[in-house]
Amino acid sequence: MLDVDLPTTLIAPHLPVTKDELRRLAQAAETLPESDDFYDHLFQLEANEAPKCADWAQFFVETLAAHVVWNLRPTGVVNEAQGEWLIRQCGTRPSPTCCLLLTHVQKQAHRVPIWFGAAVKARLEPRCRD
Repeated sequence: MLDVDLPTTLIAPHLPVTKDELRRLAQAAETLPESDDFYDHLFQLEANEAPKCADWAQFFVETLAAHVVWNLRPTGVVNEAQGEWLIRQCGTRPSPTCCLLLTHVQKQAHRVPIWFGAAVKARLEPRCRD
């Protein structure tokens, strides 16, 4: 259960992500107060096996990277807690979209926890062998 009530207009985690739903999510990202609850919701949508529109992956990666790298202070820095949250959300066998997110965050951030690169690599390597 989420700590903060998200707008009921947001898509339920088990439904497909259409272009209209994606537009609503983009609006929510711009208007909701800064909270991990909305971003947790995005990870729930990503974990869902329902179809997603073609723009989903780009939205997911850019929105979450902006949150972790640029919207939180200090900007450009992924601290220990943020890194742990991101790795935990992506899981041990992340989806291809989560793999894109992890590499994107690693490239964008000026500083990440010392262990973050190894954690990202450990999650990407099994995907390369599949």
